[in-house]
Amino acid sequence: MSDPGQQEGEASGKKRQGHSAAEWITLILSSLLIAGVTGAVAYFTITRGDAPPSFAAVPRPAETRGDPGIFYVPVQVTNTGDEAAQEIQVRVELQSGEQTETAVFTIDLLAASESEEGTAVFRSDPSQGEIQAVVESFI
Repeated sequence: MSDPGQQEGEASGKKRQGHSAAEWITLILSSLLIAGVTGAVAYFTITRGDAPPSFAAVPRPAETRGDPGIFYVPVQVTNTGDEAAQEIQVRVELQSGEQTETAVFTIDLLAASESEEGTAVFRSDPSQGEIQAVVESFI
């Protein structure tokens, strides 16, 4: 007769053959996930341009709001370049007759092809003059 301890040793000593369904599913899903991330990184690396940040600042005087003596003019700033920029300083000038009034605001971060709105504050009525917006500096 065989010893029970010997039978346990034989049972634990047998090698498993094949993988379970859960192992195959995990392998396939992990492989697909890794391939997807690798493909996305490769795609964005290849298609991303290398143009430095460039800006378009467009004042929208038709959307001016405010009270008598103070006017808020929205300005749409768009990064038309392929790289992000930080601390974008925008200067907005209101020319009405002989007077020039200047407002400055800063946008903290603007990614490539992203737009952000800032607000220029004036004491003169923007509908009585001409408004120009220029990006002065960025990092």
